[in-house]
Amino acid sequence: MAPPITNRPLRPEVLEAYQQHLHKEAARRSLFGETRPIITTQFQGHNFVVVGNEIHWGKWKTFTDFLVDHLKGALGGDWGNAELAKPLERRHVILQWHAAFATMQARFTPGPDGITSGEPDGPSFAFLSLAYDLYVLKDHVRLRNRLLHRLRDPEDFQGTRYEVYVAAALIRGGFSVEPVDESDGSVRHVDFIATHKATAAQIAVEAKSRRLPGVLGRDGVPPDDGAFRLDIRGLIADAIEKPAALPYAVFVEANMPPAYAVREKERWYQDAAGALKLAEAKANPDGTSSDRRIGLLVVTNVPLHYGEPGQEVPPNEFLILKPDTCARPVDAVLIEAIHRGTHVSHRIPQQELPVVSDSVVP
Repeated sequence: MAPPITNRPLRPEVLEAYQQHLHKEAARRSLFGETRPIITTQFQGHNFVVVGNEIHWGKWKTFTDFLVDHLKGALGGDWGNAELAKPLERRHVILQWHAAFATMQARFTPGPDGITSGEPDGPSFAFLSLAYDLYVLKDHVRLRNRLLHRLRDPEDFQGTRYEVYVAAALIRGGFSVEPVDESDGSVRHVDFIATHKATAAQIAVEAKSRRLPGVLGRDGVPPDDGAFRLDIRGLIADAIEKPAALPYAVFVEANMPPAYAVREKERWYQDAAGALKLAEAKANPDGTSSDRRIGLLVVTNVPLHYGEPGQEVPPNEFLILKPDTCARPVDAVLIEAIHRGTHVSHRIPQQELPVVSDSVVP
């Protein structure tokens, strides 16, 4: 028989420790969103890190060290080694970013604890961002092997990387994310169904990334900053064609050169709003709102791949547009959650892992 429960007051030191935990957790969420805290411990000379329903162990000094190993393991050592055997310019974009990350680390001198620290550049931060976004997904969602296969495929990489970014941003905003089964090729599908944990409200989500010559592993010459124009009408029109019974949020990566995105902010805001109106008008020629399908358009610009080695990380930009009328509008509470998750999507925890003693042998 279980002992009776008594309402004894907590000791002051216990209550103080609990309050400190609440404050630390609130501070963590304000920085990194509604992700699970990093679950890690040290035992018998190894660090243990929990990711979803998996336990990983190794001798990492920092969470960054773990992220690098976790990404390599997720993508596969054989695939990574095969890419490393190629000349740098012919490697997959991920391995080019990895080379930039290694070069960045070599620029800094390790401290007395052996930990190297410094400000990353665009390509090295692109590598770390992919590693962290994939960790966030795996920590909250059962990843399908098909997603990892698409990340390894140079042709599918750009679109898949953006899907990973969007899913991780939604998780940061307080959503659970369920990828849609796309095995039936005869029917078009949205990418995710996202459920807002606080309200249980659901939205359908589509993620699309604008492809440009000479960018993210594509052949050709990158667009000249002075001649660049934002044109996302085709991506929006394609998203409209996908059936969505739920309120529908469409994310579009504009892939703009960072200087243009900052300098011409007012212009591309207008271009994005105009593209949404034109695409909706084409899909609804009678002008009624009964079949207007997009309840929210989120235009992002995550230009890390435009960054130069050794230079500052170029800034992210994003714009959220809500149509005036829509058959299934996205609720304001969900819009705020999407805003929050997108706003913190460039942040990566930089904590040290528990100290491992090399003298302890398992």
